[in-house]
Amino acid sequence: MQPPMFITGLTINQTVGRAITSIMRMGKEIETRNGTAKFLNDITLEIQNPRERHLSLTGRKSNIFQLMAESFWVMAGQDQVTGFLEFYLPRATDYSDDGAHWHGAYGPRIYDHGQMDDLIETFRSEGINTRRAILMIANPMQDNLTTIQRLYGEGHKPKDIPCNREIHFYVTDNKLNCKVIQRSGDMIFGTGSIN
Repeated sequence: MQPPMFITGLTINQTVGRAITSIMRMGKEIETRNGTAKFLNDITLEIQNPRERHLSLTGRKSNIFQLMAESFWVMAGQDQVTGFLEFYLPRATDYSDDGAHWHGAYGPRIYDHGQMDDLIETFRSEGINTRRAILMIANPMQDNLTTIQRLYGEGHKPKDIPCNREIHFYVTDNKLNCKVIQRSGDMIFGTGSIN
């Protein structure tokens, strides 16, 4: 079993470059629903300068407008991929279970149950040292196989189970930090995107 790994860099390019090197050197080859991949478990990535978060590695085609559009789409609480999102991300419907929405879209989930309002109120009422400022994205009532097959049909294999599971906000040295817990993430296409 591999011990936890901490990879840090000043920018996302530096951090991801170091992570890819580690994956290529120590990663275990596994079969996934999309083919063979190299995999490392229990990695923490840290970007020291969050303003340097656009991944622009050589050979990776990245549309900065798609990244901005998807960020606005999430913050607007949306799950419908047809119309706005698919204009910027044409393959969005490929990850839709019904051809029009993302089942695991982050937007509705971060606003469910007043979570965003609670997060802000937690900082207001408890101060910057709170350890309770959390947004939950995972939802066992939505993401279990029984519910998914009831919604989309018997035998349906879900296309969109959220990669991000929860987000922790905390302050250290008077700087706001954000820690995202993921079940899985693609180093090339997931990191530096909305994840």
